[in-house]
Amino acid sequence: MVNDSKGVHEERPAPGSFARFTLDPRGLVREEFTSGVPTHRQAIPYGDVWDTFSVQEFPRVRVALLAALTLLWAGAFATLRVSPLLSLANAAVLGVAWALVVLKARVVTVRLFDYEGYELATLHGLPGPAFDQFMEGLRGLVAAHRYPLQTVLEGLDLGRCEMKGAVSRWTATFLYDRVVFERQGPLGRRERVFHALTALEAPIHLAWRVPWAIFGALILATTAGLALASEAGRGEMPGLWAWSAGCAGAALALLLAFVVLVGVAVEVSSGTHPIRTPYVPWWRRATLREVLAWFARLVHLADQLEGIHTEDYWEFHRTKLKELREAGFIEDWPYRSALARLNAQE
Repeated sequence: MVNDSKGVHEERPAPGSFARFTLDPRGLVREEFTSGVPTHRQAIPYGDVWDTFSVQEFPRVRVALLAALTLLWAGAFATLRVSPLLSLANAAVLGVAWALVVLKARVVTVRLFDYEGYELATLHGLPGPAFDQFMEGLRGLVAAHRYPLQTVLEGLDLGRCEMKGAVSRWTATFLYDRVVFERQGPLGRRERVFHALTALEAPIHLAWRVPWAIFGALILATTAGLALASEAGRGEMPGLWAWSAGCAGAALALLLAFVVLVGVAVEVSSGTHPIRTPYVPWWRRATLREVLAWFARLVHLADQLEGIHTEDYWEFHRTKLKELREAGFIEDWPYRSALARLNAQE
């Protein structure tokens, strides 16, 4: 992927294919080329862009497969008499594979959506000054082409919810007609998605993460320890007591790991893609109650807004601002200020 300037982003999605995105005054221009031949051109007005998704997908399956192959190579190199030249060739192949996986994990996928939820365009890029400058320019042009009232309403401080982990942070921000979820993970990984407020609905419940692999190992260690202790108790093989004690120690360590790794997340229904917060330890009940209460208020507000039956654009926003104030999302002075701006623009 190459960026020629701040206003141009280029990418190669497949061998022989080429795509160029240009920040034109008329809109975002997307051009496609196949074998150097222009095959498609599209101009997306900035005013049509409602919001964006930004995701860095982590290739878990490929990482797990490569880790297993790497361990297998290391075991064969340490225990078997393998030709050094062959081992070096295998190591080079594994190194290239790891480099490709790391590169894939760093790619940022940005999707542009319109107000109706239809995807307008998809961009891919590597985090860095060039791609970041292009995205900042795009966001600035999109913001400049928004209706003034939309800018006012989305600038209201309607509240946010945050969950912090050991190496990650999850934030939810209420922006008038949608809720934006941002996640920052280890190694600079980031994700940004949004859901329309009206899409949030009951049920709101807890989703549990249970480490079943550790639980299975715990059962095996406990069973083996009891069997060895039973045999050692007969007096025929006293040496089994040491093995029984080792199994008991392993079972205790697995039990502690099981208790620590049991996690809980809050899940909210939202169409076909439910919202799920990061998993936190089960003993962080205060955090879970806070997140549950925040989502409950949002779902209740979404239900209240569905009861607004008016085709008048200005009356709809007046009623919605009133509902926001009554639900406690907006204070009296910001409410009056937003209402004055709405009446002035009408």
